[in-house]
Amino acid sequence: MNRRNRALVRSIAPVLLMGVIFFLSAQSSSGDHPWWDVIFRKLGHVTGYAVLTTLWWWALRGVAARPLLIAACVSFA
Repeated sequence: MNRRNRALVRSIAPVLLMGVIFFLSAQSSSGDHPWWDVIFRKLGHVTGYAVLTTLWWWALRGVAARPLLIAACVSFA
């Protein structure tokens, strides 16, 4: 498998995670949350986007010149 096809296959994982993030962000919220719930949610967001950046880096490694920079830009866009 050449580098381009490998990158296409590897890009399935971050695209699926982006779909999960989109689905979960579309869920309604009751509004008021205790402080620990807010902290837990914020840590979940940071962790989710860190995993997404790592998956994009993994998919673009060997294909793009600066895969980590591109992965971070795609993840946070």
